[in-house]
Amino acid sequence: MLSGGGSDGSRGVRDVHAAGGLVLVQAVETAQFDGMPRAARDAGVAERLLAPEDMPRALADHAARAAGVATPVEGALTEIRGIEAVYRMLADEFGIDFTHYKPSTVTRRIERRLTLARSQDIDEYLQRLRKEREELDALYRDLLIGVTRFFRDAQAFELLEQRVLPELLEREGRDVPLRVWVAGCATGEEAYSIAIVLYDAMARLGERPLKIFATDVHRGSLECAARGLYEEDVVASVSPDRLARYFARAASTR
Repeated sequence: MLSGGGSDGSRGVRDVHAAGGLVLVQAVETAQFDGMPRAARDAGVAERLLAPEDMPRALADHAARAAGVATPVEGALTEIRGIEAVYRMLADEFGIDFTHYKPSTVTRRIERRLTLARSQDIDEYLQRLRKEREELDALYRDLLIGVTRFFRDAQAFELLEQRVLPELLEREGRDVPLRVWVAGCATGEEAYSIAIVLYDAMARLGERPLKIFATDVHRGSLECAARGLYEEDVVASVSPDRLARYFARAASTR
């Protein structure tokens, strides 16, 4: 992601990262127009921040490493002990059992991190994980693919708005509090979407005490959700009416 204006590209780099690709972002201090690289950097998925003249070498190295280790990595990852050691490290450090994840997804993510770390095989990568907390954190973040957006599943939110939530609100009296739990909230878009739908429903059916709990295993995502600050492209799926009623434009600090 190179120099440019605004937030264009921040959604793209998330998609590239989610697909297992390499994300390079121009170092902000080298950019003539820093809006685009700042937005891409703040998306939190950049592998490296570089000056433009350093990017060709990084891309060439990455391509060479990927081509050179693809075959041995595939074989190494089939060794149960190697994978189990990675699972155990993640469980001990973060309290999450990734053995319940889709095996092909875990394998693909570990292969990606192994290539980026320039490790020759799974054993060498394990040694790096044991020595470098930063690399273990990076692998953990890669495995938690936080794909979300406001009103992401239109059909589900339509069902919530037209049937599920009205039934909940009409079932109990207005003095009975309603509590909603959003598990795996990522950066908060789903939790805020549900809050908007609930407030619209209560405007029609009567207000009542309301609490929304949003949780996630990734602390960085929770911190982003708590701030409640989003780029314009992130709220593109929100209707103009709801944007006007539930959002406020923040002054740029860039």
